[in-house]
Amino acid sequence: MSITNISNSGLDGTKGRSLADFASPLEVQYLIIAGGGGGGGQWVRGGGGGGAGGYRSSVIGENSGGGSSVAPETVFTPVKSTNYTVTVGAGGSGAGSDGVGASGNSSSFAGISCTGGGYGGYATSSGASGGSGGGGGHASYGASGTSGQGTSGSSGKDQNPFFAGGGGGGASAASVAPINSSPYYAGAGGVGLHSSIKGSDDGGKAGGGPGAGYSEAYNFAGQVKYDGAASSGSNSAANSGAGGPGRGGDHGGAGNGGSGVVILKYPNIYNITVGSGLSSGGEQSTDGGAYKYIEFTSGSGNVSFA
Repeated sequence: MSITNISNSGLDGTKGRSLADFASPLEVQYLIIAGGGGGGGQWVRGGGGGGAGGYRSSVIGENSGGGSSVAPETVFTPVKSTNYTVTVGAGGSGAGSDGVGASGNSSSFAGISCTGGGYGGYATSSGASGGSGGGGGHASYGASGTSGQGTSGSSGKDQNPFFAGGGGGGASAASVAPINSSPYYAGAGGVGLHSSIKGSDDGGKAGGGPGAGYSEAYNFAGQVKYDGAASSGSNSAANSGAGGPGRGGDHGGAGNGGSGVVILKYPNIYNITVGSGLSSGGEQSTDGGAYKYIEFTSGSGNVSFA
């Protein structure tokens, strides 16, 4: 028989709670990633890569963005049958021709918010600050990230015959600046972070977008992908929060930043109710079976637990 009222125990906050609540309290671990910034584009010379979306995690034993010195996030304790808003931010668009990209959009859960990644710059237009900062155009500066969410983008190189854009910052590490010596490389996107919130490694998210060089001879640094960030000529992965790659020379348009994601993990004795406006894959069990998780991939709406 379940004991549902312990009002005479002398403890605050116990009225109406069952023994199961005390065995497995309703504590929600979260991973919140904002949309990545779009890459900057420049037909001649190179555009900057977009910064990764802000990255905040309360998963036990894991870090938020901005480096290992960041204090751990606190596990969230919701009130049962109370609505909390979830919002998943879209990625920013890459520049279609000469110009800066667009910054990513913020993601949030229960008022815990992450800032969208900053856009990549072009020419003398610098990258934008964001969750992680965007890389600069070939003659401009990289931008800063947000403390506890991401890192900085690198500045471009305005030096003949290089003229390369900087890379966007990633959740874990800042962009590597362009290298003006053979072999020539534009700014590499900063490295992202990995999480096991779903029970196994997610393959990495929130990498910075690579900057662009202006020709194959003075090439793209981004031919290797960094935790969801695409190399030249394509868009970063959906729900990765990665920055979009810059554009230069005849390599096509700058890439879009990856959309964000919100993942919630909680004890398996509880269930979540999802309101309209949110897209998810429904509740899933983690590998060990003691917890469940739900991954929200787009939209905005309310959730509650019971």
